[in-house]
Amino acid sequence: MYRKINNRRLLIIVAVLVVALGALIVKDYFKGDRSFRKFVLTIDTSQVVSINISAGVTNSKNIKIFNDEGKWRVSDNSHNFSADPGMIKNIVNELASLKIETLAATAKASWTEFEVTDSAAIKVSVQEKGKKAATTLLIGKFTYQRPENPYDRQGKLSSYVRIAGEEETYAVQGFLRMNFVPDVNNYRNKFLTRTSSDLFSKISLDYLGDSSFILVKENKKWMIDGLPVDSVMSENYFTELEHLSGSEFADTMKHSEQPSFTLKIEGSALPNPIDIKAYKKEFAQGYLVTSSYNSEAIFNGSSQSLFTKIFKGKKSFLK
Repeated sequence: MYRKINNRRLLIIVAVLVVALGALIVKDYFKGDRSFRKFVLTIDTSQVVSINISAGVTNSKNIKIFNDEGKWRVSDNSHNFSADPGMIKNIVNELASLKIETLAATAKASWTEFEVTDSAAIKVSVQEKGKKAATTLLIGKFTYQRPENPYDRQGKLSSYVRIAGEEETYAVQGFLRMNFVPDVNNYRNKFLTRTSSDLFSKISLDYLGDSSFILVKENKKWMIDGLPVDSVMSENYFTELEHLSGSEFADTMKHSEQPSFTLKIEGSALPNPIDIKAYKKEFAQGYLVTSSYNSEAIFNGSSQSLFTKIFKGKKSFLK
């Protein structure tokens, strides 16, 4: 009888403890306890108004990406440029979807090991509309794990991060430091054109000398001086002109006052004609290229053959 009473009391005590533990777990969960996080950050992507990126190293520039009346811009405190809206959208979405793989450490003593200290990490501060304080993510080192499966050639890249004001360090997938480089050019608008070749009806290429010519669309066929052009060549060329981008900015390089080459894209359905111009470099070989689509940027025409992609000779189009 005494044993039954003790067993009953033990069961009651265990049941009470289980209920109490469950209540604490539920309470912590709804309080947003960090150990139950699925994602590192809680961000409303539609409310992000600015992102600051900086490194802890001495003399590192502070990069600010901000929304100016619906258009994204980027600055380094010295210069202010148009930003690539597609890239900024991807950055915001990436920050909002940083899924926690593992809880790497729970104490400040591990920050140095994972390079998430203020002096070693890349800091990314996200400001949302209506919030007083920004949320700052510190991006530390990354690790690479070789694939165990012989058919898997990629392996696994993980980055270590923490949130400013918290001690926990998390592991997330990917090489985050590559996507958040504190370099203003990384976030600038690199496009010279962004359109559809279906909207083209006339392309004028004005060159020094007598080599200028005009491509005209007549009855759905492209012609030069009444002669049909090579359809494969013209299709490849127009595809290139749809999403033309530069890879190297050259804002500080000096060039001639007058352009040596000009390309003008026209079409009744285009919002505006697109003018692309090439200027001869003053103290080096090659050309600098500008576009009315992205008037704030000057590109090095020698980088990745940008100049030769744009300015073709008449003979290359004729059959």
